[in-house]
Amino acid sequence: MEPREIVEISAGDLLAHVVHDQGAVAALFKELALRLREARRTVEGLAFASTTERLCLVLVKLANELGQPDGPAIIMPHCISRRRDGL
Repeated sequence: MEPREIVEISAGDLLAHVVHDQGAVAALFKELALRLREARRTVEGLAFASTTERLCLVLVKLANELGQPDGPAIIMPHCISRRRDGL
């Protein structure tokens, strides 16, 4: 993971910004559409997939989010554990 900075802005400030910046409107809609698509895939996977298929969906998602390509393989730099404390 890389260091990130999270900034909280009010809904009013966000609306004021997107009203004056068409690029921000497009970026906001694109992000919302991507999140909606991901949420739909998650719901469909939970509702209709077998346990094995759900596990595969989670592993593919983790590989896409955290994996590092290494030839034909993907290296997962993080320890995946069922424990909540990550040990």
